[in-house]
Parts: sequence; structure tokens; C-alpha cells
Amino acid sequence: MGIGKKDATTETEIRFSNCVKEGCDRSADVDSSVFWQSVQERNKKLTEALKKECDETMERIDSARQKLADLRAAKLDLLEALEEAETTEAK
Repeated sequence: MGIGKKDATTETEIRFSNCVKEGCDRSADVDSSVFWQSVQERNKKLTEALKKECDETMERIDSARQKLADLRAAKLDLLEALEEAETTEAK
């Protein structure tokens, strides 16, 4: 799961964007408190999504580390068994 592009642009954000492009005064066209509230809500959602994605990634990393440790242990066991077999065969 990744954080995609902007989900849905609110009417207030569109109006603010148009206002900025046209160089008009923000307070004349947009209620700035509504705009900034929507920005804060969006930032909160993005932060939560990013934290969730980070937690999931850390879980996958921990799992991969454990698998690697298990494989290394199995490799050592196999090398030891091979060495014993070669020693027994040489006798």
C-alpha cells in the first residue's frame, strides 16, 4: 500500500488554488480557517497512512531478518553435517 496522489480536492482547496493562481487576496475568496482546517485534516490522514505503511515495512524487515537468521543457522548445520560426512567417509 502506498500513499497516492491527492485523493479528492475540496471545493475550498480548488477556490484557494484558483485565487492564488490569479493573485487575489486569499481572505477575499476563501475562508482561510476552513482551508487550513482541511489542510490539517489531510495532513493528519497522510501522517496516519505513512505511520501505518512504516509499521508494515518494519514488520516485513523484522520478518526478513528472522528468515535470514534461520537460513544462516541451517547453512551452518548443513556445513557441519557435510564435514562429519567427509570425516566419516575418509576413515
